[in-house]
Amino acid sequence: MTEYAKKFEAVAIADNDRLKSVKQKCNETLRDVLRSGFSATRTRLLELHPIAELGYNTEGVHQYRVVLRRMTMLLGIVRTIAPFSEAKSLSAEAKWLLNELNDARALDVFLTETLPEVEESCSRPQAFDAIRNAAEEIRTLAYQRAHVALTDQRSTRFQVGISRLLEEEKWRREASPQGIQALLAPSKKFADKLLRRRRRRVLKLGRGFRALGNEERHQVRLAAKKLRYTLECFEQKHSRNGHRNKLLDRVSTLLDGLGELNDAVVTCQLVTKLSDSKSDPDLQHAAGFIEGYQTAYLAQRNTALWRAWRRFKNAPATWGE
Repeated sequence: MTEYAKKFEAVAIADNDRLKSVKQKCNETLRDVLRSGFSATRTRLLELHPIAELGYNTEGVHQYRVVLRRMTMLLGIVRTIAPFSEAKSLSAEAKWLLNELNDARALDVFLTETLPEVEESCSRPQAFDAIRNAAEEIRTLAYQRAHVALTDQRSTRFQVGISRLLEEEKWRREASPQGIQALLAPSKKFADKLLRRRRRRVLKLGRGFRALGNEERHQVRLAAKKLRYTLECFEQKHSRNGHRNKLLDRVSTLLDGLGELNDAVVTCQLVTKLSDSKSDPDLQHAAGFIEGYQTAYLAQRNTALWRAWRRFKNAPATWGE
């Protein structure tokens, strides 16, 4: 890969915050929000696609997945105003792509973040060479799977479908009568209703948070992600008085904690898979150490996660405060 290409990748990936940087005007209609949201997200998808496809930069796959989630959020809004549109099938295709990239991202996190951190605490760091080599082998396979998906005609049809949806404004043509009214009205009315519903969904899934298992907390995480992306779509980082939005701040902090939990769970599943596949003593030692480390780390972080949940519950329910 040329030095020029590497610099292009770095600039393209670093520019991902652009999706969150354009503040919506208070008098914008929902139609305006959808057009600007789809336009920016489609552009980022096209910019990141070749980077994720080539697989030279781990951030390429990561940021591509983030943009796919934002696209899924926008398609979800379209489905509420135009229930019979093709947004449902496009959402399914976005989720298919996310699933095809999941293993590559999980192994990137394990090899570039989790493993170096845990290795520093081990008295036998050489034991980690075996598990690193084994993980590299399956990461190669995971990136091959991602490459196949990103070069598949199914992926191309998805991008074409998104472009047609945007250029033809199919959400307007296929909207229900109530959807037409929502499209032409100021976006804040629609946003208030949608954000309250998504916040209630997070709170419902998180009832009895302390007693929830890992899978239940993962469902809370997925719902909280939808809430955060929706907040960023309609209001971005600041409310109209210039102060940071409390609900967005607190759902982001909660997601940080839930993300750590998810990474630890995925790590334990991965090292179990690796240790079951090979009988190498060093690999077995490293796998046991990693599992113990992750268990202790989660026990230590559980109080902070509970505190983040309480702060989220007590955040103002409206998006402009």
